[in-house]
Amino acid sequence: MTYKTISLNSKAYNLLKKAKKEGESYSETVIRLTTKPNIEKYLEMFGSLQSELDEKELTEFKKEARQAWN
Repeated sequence: MTYKTISLNSKAYNLLKKAKKEGESYSETVIRLTTKPNIEKYLEMFGSLQSELDEKELTEFKKEARQAWN
């Protein structure tokens, strides 16, 4: 595995340290924070929301979520 050294200012380091979950490496934290979420995965998790929206509202929600996460 190749490793790279990066420099962070104190503010960036503290934010990264705060975002790091217990047992997670800093590399795993960076990957988690910089990987785009799968909208359909979140819709499955929030199935109740899906059942409360009609097809038009659900389509609009997906569109807005994709724009926000891009």
